[in-house]
Amino acid sequence: MARRSKTNLENDIERSRWEEKWEYMPKLVDQLSSRTTSEPSIDAIKKLLISESQLEIYLRDHPLGTTDAAKAKKAIEETVANLEKLVSQDKLGKVERKQEALFLLCKAYFVLEEFQSCVKCCDQAGTEDIYIDTQLKRKTKLVAEGFAHKAMALEQLRSIGKSDISDEDIISCYECAGDIGLWLITDQTSSQRTATPSQTPVLGRTLEIALQRAPVLHIKNGKIMEGINRFRLMMRVVETRTSLGLRKGLAKQLAQVLLRGVCEMSYEKPLNLLPNSPMISSTSSLKSASKMDLKATTINVITCKHATFPLKPQMYSGESLFFPRNETEESLLLLLLDEAMVFKDAELSQAPEKSTARQQTVVDSENAYDLLTLALVRRAQYGMLSECFDRGMKVAFEEFHLWFQFGLSLISAGKYHRALMVLKQCHQLRPEDSLVCLYAAKLCLNSLHMIDEGIKFAKKVIAMGDEKELSSKGYLALGIGYSLLASEACLSGERQQLQKQAIDALQKGHNLDPDDSEVLFNLALNHALMRQMTKALKNIRNALKMDMNQSFFLHLLALILSSQKKFVEALEVCDAALMEFPDDFSLLLTKVKLEQACLGGDQALITCKRLLETWKQVYESDLSGSTELQRAGSGLLDKVITDSRSLKQIPLTELTSDKDSNDGASSIAASVRLEQALSDEAASTSVKLSVPAVLALQAKLWLAIADVYIAMKKDTEASACVQEAHLIFPFSPDVLFQRGRIFELRENLMEAKNCFDNAISINPNHVASIQLLGAVYHKLGNLVMAEKVLREAINIDPTAFEAW
Repeated sequence: MARRSKTNLENDIERSRWEEKWEYMPKLVDQLSSRTTSEPSIDAIKKLLISESQLEIYLRDHPLGTTDAAKAKKAIEETVANLEKLVSQDKLGKVERKQEALFLLCKAYFVLEEFQSCVKCCDQAGTEDIYIDTQLKRKTKLVAEGFAHKAMALEQLRSIGKSDISDEDIISCYECAGDIGLWLITDQTSSQRTATPSQTPVLGRTLEIALQRAPVLHIKNGKIMEGINRFRLMMRVVETRTSLGLRKGLAKQLAQVLLRGVCEMSYEKPLNLLPNSPMISSTSSLKSASKMDLKATTINVITCKHATFPLKPQMYSGESLFFPRNETEESLLLLLLDEAMVFKDAELSQAPEKSTARQQTVVDSENAYDLLTLALVRRAQYGMLSECFDRGMKVAFEEFHLWFQFGLSLISAGKYHRALMVLKQCHQLRPEDSLVCLYAAKLCLNSLHMIDEGIKFAKKVIAMGDEKELSSKGYLALGIGYSLLASEACLSGERQQLQKQAIDALQKGHNLDPDDSEVLFNLALNHALMRQMTKALKNIRNALKMDMNQSFFLHLLALILSSQKKFVEALEVCDAALMEFPDDFSLLLTKVKLEQACLGGDQALITCKRLLETWKQVYESDLSGSTELQRAGSGLLDKVITDSRSLKQIPLTELTSDKDSNDGASSIAASVRLEQALSDEAASTSVKLSVPAVLALQAKLWLAIADVYIAMKKDTEASACVQEAHLIFPFSPDVLFQRGRIFELRENLMEAKNCFDNAISINPNHVASIQLLGAVYHKLGNLVMAEKVLREAINIDPTAFEAW
C-alpha cells in the first residue's frame, strides 16, 4: 500500500506540472517524504518544485515581452538564487533533475535578459544525455522550451554584435524545440485516451515562436523552398484543440510567403512530402534509443547532429491527400483554411465582457480577407472574392474595413445594386469618410444610371471639404452628373443651364487640382458639347501633356479637330493612337469616317475589313461554346475575313446566306437590351464585354460598313451589311435607319418613310431618323409634316445642323 501511495503522489505532482496547475504544488510538495518518494534528496526536490511553480506563475502573469528585466529581477530573484544553488551544490541526485533545474534557469535568464547565461545553461544541460521519458511530458516540454530560449538568446546576442553565431545553430535549436512541441500535442501514446479540456496540452508562446521562426529564418537566408517545406510539414501535423491557433498562424504565414516570394517559375509542388518524412533535417543532434522501447528516448545535443528525430508527431497521410498544382492554388487553399479556422473560433457576442475576444476575431478576419483579396484579385476572381466577404459579414458588425472591402468586391464583380447598399452602410458607419461617398457617386453615375443619387453623393464629398484631391474628385463627379442630366433634358434652356453647371463644377475641380488630367478631359468634353471648340482643344491638349496613355483623350482630340474641318490632322491623331491601342473600336470607327472624308470610300473599306478582323481576333474566344453563338450572323464575317481581296472587290451579295432573322432577338425588348448592353459596357475598354454586348458591337461594325457603301452609292453591298446586322438586331433603330437610307438611295420613299417611322417608334429620340423622315416628307411634298418633324429633331438636339 505504501508503494501505491507513493506512486499516486508522484503521479499527482507530474500531472499538476503538465497541466500547469501551479497553485496546487505547495500542498502536494508538503506531502513528500521518504515514504512517499524514491528521490534521494527530498529537500532539494521540494525546493526545485516550489521554485518551478513560482517561476511559472510569474511567467504566466507576465508573458514574454510584457515586462522589463529590472522588474523581473525583483520578482524572481529569490527563485533564481534557489535554482542556482541547487545546480551548484549538486544536491538533486539524479541527472534528470539537474537538467530540469538548468532548463528552468535557462528560461529565467532569458526573462532577465542575461542571454549569455541562458545559452550557457542550455549547453550545460546538454553535456550529459538528455533522457526523455514519454510518460513524463513536463520534462519533455522543459527540454523543448530550453532549446527555444537558447535560439532566441542566440538571436539577441547576434543582434548586439556577437559575430561567431551562425544561422544554422539558431535554426537547429528552433527546429528541435518545434519538433518536440509538435510531438507533445499529437503524442500517439495519449491519442487513444480521451483527454478532458483541462488535460489538453498547451504549447505556450515560447514553443509557438520556435515553430514559426525556423521557416522564417530559412527564408531570410535565401532558402525559400526549405522554409516553405518546413511550413508544409508543420501544416500536415494532425490538428488538435490546442493547435488551432498555431495552424491559423502558420497557414497565414505560408500564404504570405507564396504570395510575395514565389512565382510560377520558381514554385515547387509539394509532391515530395511523404508521410514518413522526418520532421528534422538539420537539428541539434538527436539520437534514438531502442525503437522497441518507447518509454525512454535519449537526445544528445552535442555529438549527434543530422540524426532523425525519434518522436514523430501524427501527420495526415493517405491517398486522399490533395496536392496543389501551382502557387495560386496552394495560397488560396491556405487562406480558405485560415478563414475556416477563424470562423471556427469566432466570438460573435456583443456583450461587453466579450469585447476583447470579439476584437481578436475581427482582427483575424481582416487579416484573412486582406490576403484573400490579394490572391483573388491577381486572377480577377471578383465573384469568388465577393462570396468570401459575404460569408464574413457575420463578424463584421459595425466594422467599417470589412464592409468597405465587401462593397469594393461587389463593384468589381459587377453586382452594382448590392454594392450601393453596402456603400450606404459604410457611409452610416463612417459619415466623415469622403472616399465612401466618392465611390458611391461613381457607382451611381457610371454603372447604375442613378444620376440624382450620384449628384447627392458628390455634393456630400464637396461639403466635407477634405484634402484638395478628394474635393477635386467630388467636383469631377458633380460635373459628370450635371452633364448626364443635360444629355437627357428635353428643353433647350434646361439643357444649356445644366451644361453650364457642369462646366462650372469641373472648373472648380481643376482649380483645386490643376494636375488632374481626368478633370481636364471632362472639361474639354463639355466645352465641345457646348460647341466651344477653342477651349475644348486647349483643355484636351493640356490633359494629354499630363497623361498620354489614355485612348479616349486622343479620341476626343481627333473628334475636336474633325469638327474644325482639320480632317488630315485628326486622321494622323487616330493613326498615332491606334499604334498604341490597336484594338480600340471607337478609334477605328472614327478612322473610317475620317478616311471617308479625306481619302474616299475605297480607303475607308480597307479599315472596315480591319475592323472585322480585329473583332474576330479579340472576341471570337468569348463566343466559343456560348448559347448566344446562333445570333452571330449568317457567317458573312468569316467569309469576308478569309477572302484575301478588299471589301471593294468582294461581292457581298453572293456571299450572304438566306438565314432568317428569327434566329436572332425576336422582340423589340431584346434588341433594346442588346443596345443597352453595348452602350453600358463598351464605354470602358477596361471592362470585359458580355456576349450580348460583343454581338451588338459586331452589328454596329456592319452598320458602319453599310454607311460607307451608302456614301459610295452601292446599295446592294450596303443592303448585305444591313441584313447581317439585322440577324443580330432585328428591331434595332440603327438597323431600320440604315435600311431606310438604302430605300431612299433607291428612291423608294414610302419604304424609306416606313423604316424611319419604325426606328422612331422604337427610340423616339433617334435624331438621325427624325431628320431623314423630315427630308422624306419634304421630297414627298408634305411640307407641314416635314416642318413639324424637323422642329422635333431640333428640340431634341439643337446642334443637329442638318435639321436646321
